[in-house]
Amino acid sequence: MNNIVIAIIGSGALTALITNIFNLINGSSRQKKVNQILLLGEMERRIGNARVKGSISDEQLKIVTDIVELYHAEGGNGYADGLIAEARTLPRT
Repeated sequence: MNNIVIAIIGSGALTALITNIFNLINGSSRQKKVNQILLLGEMERRIGNARVKGSISDEQLKIVTDIVELYHAEGGNGYADGLIAEARTLPRT
């Protein structure tokens, strides 16, 4: 009888553990996507401002480059590469 009780308790704990692991993985995946969107938004805003101004400072270019690195670290694709390439063509101030 004790073995049955232990088996029931154990299987519930195992199920809870597996469920929590999957929730953590899904949450992490969702967080990476949120991070990508936020990083892209900030990059687009900064490059857009530089585009309107007609130039970009060395400091702003460094910040945008750092954002691209973070974006790629979060699993981002090549869209950011096109934006940074555009930023590098702008005159420097």
